[in-house]
Amino acid sequence: MPNHIFINRESGNDNISIFYDEPSFVVIANKDDLASIQLIDESKKPGIYILLGDDKRYIGQASNAIFNRLQQHYINKPWWNKLIFFGREDGHLSKAQLDLLERKMIEKMKRAEIELDNNT
Repeated sequence: MPNHIFINRESGNDNISIFYDEPSFVVIANKDDLASIQLIDESKKPGIYILLGDDKRYIGQASNAIFNRLQQHYINKPWWNKLIFFGREDGHLSKAQLDLLERKMIEKMKRAEIELDNNT
């Protein structure tokens, strides 16, 4: 069973949930919490992320820091309001592993007929 840590700061916008199940982690947050996301160690690791909007999704990967990609999408993809990202606690995910995970997730979303903003 995964351990769950809930981070809730004084700001009304700052709600970040982090789930651990060794060796992996999953983070769920709101777009408004991006400034706080950069403070957590998980955002500095490689991984897969999903941007969630009202009617579409975007699946991406980061071979370095997930936060850097999220920061780019904050400006370039204004439609999303929530995000999920995951990776390994030790940060060991190769480019080949990231490519495979991203491709599998995109395929599953397409089969489920979920609208994607991906070009790949």
